[in-house]
Amino acid sequence: MPEEIICNFTRPKYSLAMKNMLQDQFIEHIKTAIPDHLRLADEIADLLNISADSAYRRIRGETKFNIDEIASICQHFNISFDSLIASQNGGIVSFAYNLIFGVEDGFAKYLENLKGFVNSVEKANGLITYAAEDVPVFRSLSKPLLAEFKMFYWLKAVINDHSLQNLTFRPGILPARYLHLAEEAYLSYSRVSSVEIWTEETL
Repeated sequence: MPEEIICNFTRPKYSLAMKNMLQDQFIEHIKTAIPDHLRLADEIADLLNISADSAYRRIRGETKFNIDEIASICQHFNISFDSLIASQNGGIVSFAYNLIFGVEDGFAKYLENLKGFVNSVEKANGLITYAAEDVPVFRSLSKPLLAEFKMFYWLKAVINDHSLQNLTFRPGILPARYLHLAEEAYLSYSRVSSVEIWTEETL
């Protein structure tokens, strides 16, 4: 009769630091998404409708975020949770785009998101690799008059903004808010490390 073989399977013991690694990475992503003058705990508390003490416990890793809280944070701060849980062997490529058509103030939100994306890259000391089929959008925003003309063209010919259909371009035709957001997006981009890949057809 063969000997009885007994196998003991025990869960590996993880330190608190290892258990909190994913939550710590999540917190770091949130930090890059909020302006420097805002307090992380206040932002989380307001968003999740919890006390400041509860927010601090989540920041320290003493309390785990639940799935609803993670979803709210990801949506609010435009964070891809997939990128945090990508496997080390492969990884995940996430795509996102801003809906401009049929959305109230969609173009202003597009510019705000563009600026926010670049700001998050800048805060993370990251690198933007821009594969350009057309002249990179930030180049078109580099000069106020060029930026306004390009935005007028996009709104009239691409987005089909009805308020512009019977108008011709002139300086000052667009809301000053658009010009301000465009300038901020360009200035942020000019501070970030970037590689632009142009083709012979770009121009």
